[in-house]
This record gives sequence, structure tokens and C-alpha cells, in this order.
Amino acid sequence: MNYEEVIQETLGYIEENLHESLTLDVLSKRAGFSKFHFHRVFRSVLGMSVNEYIRMRRLANASVALLHTNERIIDIAFYYQFASQEVFTRAFKQHYHLPPGKYRKLMSNLLKQKEESETN
Repeated sequence: MNYEEVIQETLGYIEENLHESLTLDVLSKRAGFSKFHFHRVFRSVLGMSVNEYIRMRRLANASVALLHTNERIIDIAFYYQFASQEVFTRAFKQHYHLPPGKYRKLMSNLLKQKEESETN
């Protein structure tokens, strides 16, 4: 198996387990590499670190949950392994340039407007 196949398999595992604790130790062992080598290979294939990728994917999934569920922000934060709502809000704001509550409100309104204009 080549490096890209190993990374693709790892990405599948990450996607299925975003709500679980994902460490470099666990992922590198699954790939059969040392932590250092796995991190280097991952970065060379994706252009970002393992932790950056996991955080980005957790935030993307959390943004979908904010729009399509009524779950409390703190529950979404904990589900996606953020240590607190404050940590989640800081990361979310850094990535989306809006706090989660405001994102939910604005994007929900935009979705409603889009749906209304499509029905007219």
C-alpha cells in the first residue's frame, strides 16, 4: 500500500470517528508508522498537520449540526471533542469569522430565504 492509500484510509477512519478522541498515537499505529513519519507523510499529502485536519473537519461537521439541528451549542462542542464551549467558540470564530450562535442565526435565515425564493 502506498502513502496516499494509507492516508486515504486514515481520512476515512477520521471521518467516521470525529466525535471520538483521535490522537496521533492512535492514527499512526493504525497506519503502521511511527508518529514522526506518519505526521510527515500526512502533511506532505494534505498540506496540513493531522490536528489541523481533524479540527477543520470537526468544525465543518459542527457547522452542519448548527444549521440542521436544534442541539445546544455546548452539546455540539462536547460531541466534537472540544474541551469547552469557549474553546469551541474561539475555534469556530477563527475559522468562520462568526461565533456559532450568530452563524446559526444568519445561515438559518439565509437558508429560509433561499427556500422561499425557490418556491416563488
